[in-house]
Amino acid sequence: MAHNQLDVVLGGGNSFLKAEERAYLAKNGYTVQSDDLAGLRAFKGKKLWSLFGSRDIPYDLDRDTASVPALSELTSKAIGLLSKNKNGFFLMVEGSKVDWAAHANEPIAMITEFLAFDRACKVALDFAKNDGNTAVIILPDHGNGGISIGTRRMPGYDKLSKDELFKSVLATKVTAVRLAEMLNETSYENLRSTFKKYTGVELTDAEKAVIDSCKDYEKSPIPPAQRSNGGLLKLYITRMLADKSCFAFTTTGHTGEEVFVANYHPKGAVFKGVHFGFEVNDYLCSLYKLDGKLPGLTNQYFAKHSEVFKGMDCLLKSSSTGVDAELTVTSGNNKLTIRQNSSIASFNGKDRQLPTVVVFVDKNQTFYLPAFLADWMN
Repeated sequence: MAHNQLDVVLGGGNSFLKAEERAYLAKNGYTVQSDDLAGLRAFKGKKLWSLFGSRDIPYDLDRDTASVPALSELTSKAIGLLSKNKNGFFLMVEGSKVDWAAHANEPIAMITEFLAFDRACKVALDFAKNDGNTAVIILPDHGNGGISIGTRRMPGYDKLSKDELFKSVLATKVTAVRLAEMLNETSYENLRSTFKKYTGVELTDAEKAVIDSCKDYEKSPIPPAQRSNGGLLKLYITRMLADKSCFAFTTTGHTGEEVFVANYHPKGAVFKGVHFGFEVNDYLCSLYKLDGKLPGLTNQYFAKHSEVFKGMDCLLKSSSTGVDAELTVTSGNNKLTIRQNSSIASFNGKDRQLPTVVVFVDKNQTFYLPAFLADWMN
């Protein structure tokens, strides 16, 4: 992503941005911010990376609003910066932790993350309707978790009112991830009161005993080697609270049902009906008048290195995990070195900028790169 010449990148993941990538961004005119909400809000330039948290932004329910922006604010900021471009813009916004919550089978995190994403959608739709020249398409990439409202462990759920169905979830004030952190931060004597304060649940002796046995519960009076449960605290809390709700799940993995699509187009050219995933790409291409052009662009910028450098000496180095692969090509007096995930090529000892990131696929030990590189070597 750092080498992909994206104008604006906002989100979590400070630890993933390596020193080399930070240097590359700085050299190419980007402002790079780390956990700087004030800086994000004040930024008025064109090229920005603003990241929060080591790995991810907390669940919206757990988010410290004084230091971590909401997805809706990130969406608003990105649109504000990108919409200054007279040629228009493309923005991808992901409500990514709906997926995490679904994998965890945690209703409150799923609901609150979905609502946070919904608020971001409103920001995009409000801009599009005001702008009059912007389309918005909203869809998931797959189903996850197999959630249902109603479960046989709660007989008579079909007779419950809305308030009764959602009572246990609405009593929960933090996610299981945050509650596990809080239990490790508070004294053991306050375990029951803290749990009840943030979930409305009065722990039974049996439930408390399982918490004491969790291998990562730091305040447990049981020595680690003697803990029979051995599970993670956040996972047990998740399961326990879900079991007290009217929600059920079929899996902690992905599901195969059709997923919804929502679309806005200022002139009514909306994407309706039942479609295959690749047809979403076709629709997006039509908005940019790229109908039928993508295969040609792919062949131009992502050709197989074995075809581009046919007849030349190629030395490919890659680890067993396919990370940090490198390709060196020699022809006559010319020498070209390219690394995966980079848009910088070393040609005869000098760095040269490429228009795209070079892709390496470890399964077939192949680099995919611009076809014009063959002309450099002749």
